[in-house]
Amino acid sequence: MEGDPAAAAQPLPVTLSGHTAAGPSLSHHPSTPAPSCRPSTSKATTTTSPPQTSPSSLHAQQIHALNQLLQAQQQVAARAARIQNAPARAGNTPLGPLAVAKAGKRVVLERVEKPSEEQEEINKMAKEGVHQATSKQVFSAYTNKNPVFANAISHPASIVEAASLADVALPPGSYSLRESIPGSVVASGKLSDLQLEGILYACQRHLTLLPNGNRAGFFIGDGAGVGKGRQIAGIILDNYARGRVKHIWFSVSHDLKMDAQRDLSDIGCHIKVIDGCQQLDKETKVLGLPAGFKEGVVFSTYATLVSTVQRGGQTRSRLQQLVDWCGGPGFQGCLIFDECHKAKNFIPGKENRSTKVAVAVTTVQRMLPKARVVYCSATGVSDVRNLAYMERLGLWGEGMAFKSFDSFLESITRRGLGAAEMLAMEMKSAGVYVSRGLSFQQAEFTTLEVTLTDEQMQIYDTAAHVWSELHKSLSIALSRVAAPNQRVWSSFWAGHQRFFKQLCMSMKVPFIVAEVRKALENGFCVVIGLQTTGESSLENELLRSEGELDGFVSLTREILQRFIREHFPTTRQLQTQATPLPIQDLWCVTAKDMLLDFVSKMELPSSPLDDLIDQLGGAECVSEMTGRRGRMVRVRSDRVQYELRDTGGNALESLNNREASLCTLTWVRPISAGGCTSPWSCLGVLTRRSSSWGDHTGPTSPALLCTSW
Repeated sequence: MEGDPAAAAQPLPVTLSGHTAAGPSLSHHPSTPAPSCRPSTSKATTTTSPPQTSPSSLHAQQIHALNQLLQAQQQVAARAARIQNAPARAGNTPLGPLAVAKAGKRVVLERVEKPSEEQEEINKMAKEGVHQATSKQVFSAYTNKNPVFANAISHPASIVEAASLADVALPPGSYSLRESIPGSVVASGKLSDLQLEGILYACQRHLTLLPNGNRAGFFIGDGAGVGKGRQIAGIILDNYARGRVKHIWFSVSHDLKMDAQRDLSDIGCHIKVIDGCQQLDKETKVLGLPAGFKEGVVFSTYATLVSTVQRGGQTRSRLQQLVDWCGGPGFQGCLIFDECHKAKNFIPGKENRSTKVAVAVTTVQRMLPKARVVYCSATGVSDVRNLAYMERLGLWGEGMAFKSFDSFLESITRRGLGAAEMLAMEMKSAGVYVSRGLSFQQAEFTTLEVTLTDEQMQIYDTAAHVWSELHKSLSIALSRVAAPNQRVWSSFWAGHQRFFKQLCMSMKVPFIVAEVRKALENGFCVVIGLQTTGESSLENELLRSEGELDGFVSLTREILQRFIREHFPTTRQLQTQATPLPIQDLWCVTAKDMLLDFVSKMELPSSPLDDLIDQLGGAECVSEMTGRRGRMVRVRSDRVQYELRDTGGNALESLNNREASLCTLTWVRPISAGGCTSPWSCLGVLTRRSSSWGDHTGPTSPALLCTSW
């Protein structure tokens, strides 16, 4: 190893100052602030919290305007006080009619100049902001003004819609569902009145052909609790009853196939549900598909749509395989894009900059121009530019008001948020779009503060100091080796964010375990929601250790160590007469080794998910409803090992269903099961334990862990 002679004169950025009962510590560098500040408390939510409404784009301006308005009011009050307390002067006559009464005295204020146009606009924005903050009409109760069936049962939950949409009525419903939807399904409430309304307007919209010859599509923007899956099933039932026997249902996960099959069978639509292209491959014989697989609903994921397959020495796209199964451009069945926000990153004319899913979704619509397209997502239009793949809405194109999506986007964005709201109102009034959601008027949640212990605060302080020392060392190392640093710093702050996110989650575990035990003793079944499983960090640690792990893995330690190993530079180029010669920089190598050694000795918490399962009694007492393949399990009091969650090769949905059977609770369909829209999206409910729990009593009763899929 070669080094720079100047390295000996330059002090190392980190030194071990010794070991204490709490573990090793780094020498503090008072001139370098820690990149993160320790919180005195950490918040944990014990029951389901409703998703929070995103603030408008004018929120920051409104806050600034309110502050200016408050300052102006204080100045006026101070001026009035000065005038009131000032001695009378000759000729001090009122200059204007404005006066205030205070303590029985009449105080005349001097005339003020008319505010400037800018100040008037600021005051107007401030008043609008106050009105928006105090208005109770952000959402309005939704009522079905066009009942499809007189005997339809009302939706069991309280449903609302945006106040702006509530002011606009849907067009008259002329489509008849009586020929396709059995009366028994309506009378039994398997399809509520709101769900029937969504089915009616989707089928009615599909009767329209756009000026370019494509069949018009429909957008279901309903939130959780309205029943998007039931509406999709009802649309397929109507088409199936009218002789259209081939349909494709795209979604984000194979786990949702069972939900789709349940929704179809519950309303009496016993159509065959084909498990994607894989089952079509399996059933394809020499003479082609058997008759039973030439019709039905192909349930496919977006990942399958963009994949390819090797058959007969040739590469074939899954997209073309699905189009061939449909029968080509004459296909008139349904194309269901469930959780369609997965295709939001489409840029017309710049497909190379678009995601593969967005391009594939757009392509399959163009290849099947007569298909009955349904877009379905509660978060489909988080930004107007995310509408680009929804070509069947008829908002731009041949014969429309906007010739291209670019002109449509420029017109809407230039006019701001108000234009976007007007667009939604126009779409509803045209029968193109419905957007309804659960009312949280009666929802309850409690936010508890988790007070950190002295040990936890010491861990946090040490971690913050280590990241500070790493930041300083990395700056010196990059300057010594003259390496490009843009990507390094991006990785640094990304790792920093993941580290402290995992650290805060881990520090909540003891408090959550105590709350769970109290809830179980009171007869509740507990559902815990986590934002991440940390599976990638666990797999990285398994790969590095070649599968030999002797304890629970600290995800925070793995994140920090992996960054140092992969991004801390140690090689510099020595300029010679021929070609640059790579050599090891002694200072960088020493600093990297010292950092890795100290991180390996730091006291850091274990993986939150594995720690929760272990403290709540192990895998026998906890149902883990996640997508990870393996986990660390305690097999003896002194031994922990990695185990696959299932060794029988079963699909994850079957595994999760089997684990869910540990808990006898009133299960509700996970909110936005195709993809979480908030940290609480996969939470279930706390429900009273019934007698069917059998011998499960006290703290050994099972808890249920759910995470984002």
